[in-house]
Amino acid sequence: MFIVNSTLTYLQDQHTRIVSYENVIYYEYPIASAFANYNKDSINYRHKQFYKYIYSKIVKDYYQGLKCNYLDGNYYTNLPIKYRNKVYDYGMQIVAVNGTPIDSVVYNNLDNIYCNWDFKHQKYFSENFSHAQTVFFNKDSVCYTLINHLKDTLKLEFQFGEKDLIDYKKSKWIQTITNHVRYFKKENILYIRLIAMDFYNRKDKLLNKIQKQKGKRIDKVVIDIRNNGGGNDLVWLSFVSSIIDTSFVCDINIASLNYEKSKLFYSDVSREQSKIPFSHRAFYKLDMQADIQNYFQANDSTINYNGKIYIIQDRDIFSSAVSLSSLCKYNNRFVSVGQANGKTGGFGEEPMLFVLPNSQIMFTIDATIDYTQIKSIDDYYNSVEVPLEYNIDDYFHRASTNFSIYSKSFLRKKDPFFKKIIMFKD
Repeated sequence: MFIVNSTLTYLQDQHTRIVSYENVIYYEYPIASAFANYNKDSINYRHKQFYKYIYSKIVKDYYQGLKCNYLDGNYYTNLPIKYRNKVYDYGMQIVAVNGTPIDSVVYNNLDNIYCNWDFKHQKYFSENFSHAQTVFFNKDSVCYTLINHLKDTLKLEFQFGEKDLIDYKKSKWIQTITNHVRYFKKENILYIRLIAMDFYNRKDKLLNKIQKQKGKRIDKVVIDIRNNGGGNDLVWLSFVSSIIDTSFVCDINIASLNYEKSKLFYSDVSREQSKIPFSHRAFYKLDMQADIQNYFQANDSTINYNGKIYIIQDRDIFSSAVSLSSLCKYNNRFVSVGQANGKTGGFGEEPMLFVLPNSQIMFTIDATIDYTQIKSIDDYYNSVEVPLEYNIDDYFHRASTNFSIYSKSFLRKKDPFFKKIIMFKD
């Protein structure tokens, strides 16, 4: 189990992972046709073993992982820390963990955690030291080496028993957990917050609320997908079709490497080989054009908006949220603003499903590649048209504010990405 998980994680693609039988049902994988000999009970048993392996130290990992943000090649604490009756301010640089330079900690754990790629500094980074799924720490203690604002070097040592936990000051307690729609009357902006691309998160209610904006003056539309873990492309497509005034054409090219395997999962895979930029291997194109064009249509209840649609994104977008971000490259009505996520981008299909014959470990592998408008190898990665970054004060406000960071007040006053869009002259 450990070897399989480490191998899949090392590929650094979050669609490539161990899954449960419930994933098969949710995504409607054609498992019956793809596998002649599989055992549902064995698959579920193996996944329970995996779950126990990953989450066995969930509380311990959560409290011993220092909350931080990655900024211009370095790591900084984003909240004040109380340590031995003294409070240390946020913004201290983290330089080492247990005596190991923090970049080496990340590099040596690429088989344990999913990371992002920093193009500027040409290295992997991770901000999930406080995430329950990390396995950075296998000891009962941890020592952080930090540099404060006065350039002093500090060492914070923690013994993880029942009481000795990292104590954060000003940690926020309010979380926004629903999608919502707001109209900014002063700026004439229609703002749509999408935390997930799923059909269960008030989708119909939100679409009705968008339709009620018809007739109002709308100078800009903003779709905020920060921290959106993906879901179903049909969700964001339904929002887009309720906004745009006219249909549009989008030429998207997607291919898969293995034809025999692909035809089990994708009904539109072609036998015709396609040349993929910067690859000498044979790929097989998926004919998605008919399906895609059906969805890029203005629906009957559209608000007939004819201006720019701004997509706010950050490093934490994934899956179908990345597809929406990629649309900005393929159509000039959409403009991406914010942070690239440091991972491959583009459109895609559901990942392929595999079951190991003896262990019955089930896993998926991302098997398609979007080669639309590829001119350099870096074009395969997610990008933004208006790149913006937070500073350490921005990160502190987002981590400590005890009201929604997606409220009108916060967006107007303290959100640098939204404030930048307000300034745009369309």
